[in-house]
Amino acid sequence: MLDFRIFSFLEVCRQMNFTKAARQLNITQPAVSQHIKWLEKEYGIRLFEVEGKKLQLTPEGDLFRNAAMTFHHDEMYLKRSIQEMKHEKRKINFGATLTIGDFILSKAVADYIKQNPDTEVSVKIANTAELLRQLDGGQIDFAMVEGYFEKREYDYRIYSREAYTAVCGNSYLFKKEPDVLEDLLGEPLITREPGSGTREILEKAWRDGI
Repeated sequence: MLDFRIFSFLEVCRQMNFTKAARQLNITQPAVSQHIKWLEKEYGIRLFEVEGKKLQLTPEGDLFRNAAMTFHHDEMYLKRSIQEMKHEKRKINFGATLTIGDFILSKAVADYIKQNPDTEVSVKIANTAELLRQLDGGQIDFAMVEGYFEKREYDYRIYSREAYTAVCGNSYLFKKEPDVLEDLLGEPLITREPGSGTREILEKAWRDGI
């Protein structure tokens, strides 16, 4: 069983605020502080530091968070596996972004269910940011996403590499015939919502000047 102080630590990591973490955990703020101090003493490290008025993880705290998240996920997986053994029915609960859900997932899931009729499959569709949040919280087993994420915090496999292509109607008249990405800056652009992996790819391309 995972030490309850680990849950306090992970909630502080999510909120980056002791008071908000205490509120989410339904305990007092001093109790959260005591949990963090106990972990710091136990492992001989500082988990958090304050820069200006902003709470942030120390490098050791960041390493500890990654390990704590792994412990948490492993415990949830163990509990679920035990329940599956009791009921003799396997469950897979994962997430996918809208793009993947629309164009890739349907046939793959259908084929899997045909080959594994005794497995219960549940798929949640959301943007990359929301799926990573659910993955961190143990609500899903894995996620199929496009875009960027902190690779050192997750195990991952590349499913496919696809071209990122801008499209328009065949009758659309450009202000300037596009040759490079910057040529599109003067045109109206329709993009996905904040948190979308495909939008982040575009924004990173602007920032990097590609």
